[in-house]
Amino acid sequence: MIDLRLLLPAGAAWLGAVVVVASANSVPQLVERHQHALIFLLIAGTFLVPTWLFAARIGRHRADLIRTGAFGLAIGVVAASWQILSLTAQPLAGWVDAGATSTVHGIVIGDAQRQTSRGQVIWQSATSNQIRVNATQIEARGKVIVSGLPIIIRIPGSEGLPPSGTQIKVIGRLAAPWLPDTAAQLSVSGADQIEIIGDAGPIDQFATSM
Repeated sequence: MIDLRLLLPAGAAWLGAVVVVASANSVPQLVERHQHALIFLLIAGTFLVPTWLFAARIGRHRADLIRTGAFGLAIGVVAASWQILSLTAQPLAGWVDAGATSTVHGIVIGDAQRQTSRGQVIWQSATSNQIRVNATQIEARGKVIVSGLPIIIRIPGSEGLPPSGTQIKVIGRLAAPWLPDTAAQLSVSGADQIEIIGDAGPIDQFATSM
């Protein structure tokens, strides 16, 4: 059975996370999005303590409800803000905002997925494929960062796409991601721009063949 006492903090945490993610994603520039998340962290820390102290002056039952809700809300805000901060840190955020050309080393995670960008009429629609990559190294503008950040590689066509577990090197242009749990999107002109550094392991090869 579900403990009903957990519904309030769980609901408050969910609400806090949704508000932070929706608000941050409305900001197109990643550098500004990073500052947005910092503001939410500051607000959470500023209002949690006064709310906690205020609850001590009212009835015990209502105080417990207020404290539980405030704590759950703060947890949701902090968790969502922390994820946004980790995905929008410098210098990658600045490279993405500038649309810099970048070289990415990483490991393919999962299978390729097809995405269609709708035009005003059907013949203006464009279809591309995207693969998710755990980027181990990102290079742009003479600098190199080592990271484990998730990045989406967007590729026109469907030929020669590397399977999950493949170690790759790819050169493309950075752009803001459309998925909230990724740090950037890298657009390339074709699958021939992807260099295979290491083949997928036997487990990944078996999973792909199924």
